Amino acid sequence: MHGRDNLEGDPVRMEDEETMNEHIRWAVERWNAEVKNRPLQNIHRRSLDTTWRQVIRHYGGDDEGLCGPPHDELVAIAANGQLARSEKDGTA
Repeated sequence: MHGRDNLEGDPVRMEDEETMNEHIRWAVERWNAEVKNRPLQNIHRRSLDTTWRQVIRHYGGDDEGLCGPPHDELVAIAANGQLARSEKDGTA
């Protein structure tokens, strides 16, 4: 068996739970710093959101539980809210 085929040698699988939680905390901190307060229209927000959520999931975290809905869902919610407001105002 080659070293790359041996899952026991995979550093991510060998880390203890405390280390994994530290990675998750760090990734959530980065998401908060780089994504949370960007406007939905920001050109980089979607890719940053996707990247940090992937890191959180990689270490076993619940990205939606820790960061809320993903970028695309927020955009859809915002669009539905704007449509509902315009229908209410009679401008749709």
